[in-house]
Amino acid sequence: MWPFKKKDPPSYQPAVAALLDAALEIDIQECFHLEAVNLLESSVATFWMVERVFHALPKDKHEKAGSYAFELFMEGMKREYSPAELKSLVGPLLMKRLDEYSQIFTTNESRDASQALTATAQRIGQRVTGENELHFATTMAIALQWYGSVIAAGKVLLTQDANGELTW
Repeated sequence: MWPFKKKDPPSYQPAVAALLDAALEIDIQECFHLEAVNLLESSVATFWMVERVFHALPKDKHEKAGSYAFELFMEGMKREYSPAELKSLVGPLLMKRLDEYSQIFTTNESRDASQALTATAQRIGQRVTGENELHFATTMAIALQWYGSVIAAGKVLLTQDANGELTW
C-alpha cells in the first residue's frame, strides 16, 4: 500500500453539501408567488434553516457540519459577490441573521415552539420581502413549506448519521 495515499474526505461532507444544495434550490419567489425577493436575505435564511438541522446532531458533529456548510455557502457566494463584499457584506449579514433568527426561535415560559417558529418565519419573511407587514398566510407558508422542505432534506443526513453511514 502506498503510504502517501490521500484519504477520501469524511462522508458527512457530501451529505452536508447535498442538504445545502437541496435547500438553496428552493425558488422562494416562485414558491410564495412574491414579486420581489432579496436573494441574499433568502440565501442567508436558508442557511440558518440548514444550520438548525445540525442541532439534532451531537455537538462535535454539529460543529463539523456547520463549519463545512459555512465553507460551502461562502464558496457559493463567490459567484455573486467580490471578496471585499464577502468580507464586508455577506459574512457580517450571515452572522447577524444567524444570531437574530436563533434568538427569535428560542422558547421560554411565555413562548412555546409554535409561537417561536411563527415569529421566526415572520421575521424571515420580512427580511426576504422587505415588507414590514407580512400576511399571515405567507408567514405560515414559510414556516411549513420552506422550513419544512429544509427539514425533510435534513432528515436524510440525520438518518444516515443515525444508521452509522457517515464518517466524521
